[in-house]
Amino acid sequence: MNVVEEKENKLFERKEVVAEFDSHGGTMSRKQVLEELKKKFHGEVVIEKIEQKFGMKSVTVKARVYASAEKAGSFEPEWRKQRGFAAPKAGEAKA
Repeated sequence: MNVVEEKENKLFERKEVVAEFDSHGGTMSRKQVLEELKKKFHGEVVIEKIEQKFGMKSVTVKARVYASAEKAGSFEPEWRKQRGFAAPKAGEAKA
């Protein structure tokens, strides 16, 4: 992962990140991208957009990193926070 741009947005209390991933092994899933971003940035990560141009091996990701889930909940719509995750099975805690 290569962080192309990282901005602090004090008004919304978040970091806005643009990162590039090399996907030589095939197209990366949203879950794989999220795990890699969580390793680098601590906090609540919300993926805004994943873009891979035709024929290219690199993937560009736009994400937002909040200090807490409460901050993310006040600015991000619910569908964006839940996108890309499987529903938890019965008796299983949601990650």
